[in-house]
Amino acid sequence: MKVVVRSEEIIIPELEESEPPIRYWTEREEAILRKYYGKADPKKIAETLGRTKTAIQNKAQNMGLRYGGE
Repeated sequence: MKVVVRSEEIIIPELEESEPPIRYWTEREEAILRKYYGKADPKKIAETLGRTKTAIQNKAQNMGLRYGGE
């Protein structure tokens, strides 16, 4: 790993080019969740959106959605 130091600032190129740790939800993803949460298996929704089942469940809860119309 190459570390570049510029006047007291440390730059690690591999980290500069990495993806941000947070992937924000798009309006499209939220619309899919509103339409299918409670009607389709959360694991299947997660696979479709490229997210974890836990992320799907947490986002649905934050949106006020209930699984199975509970």
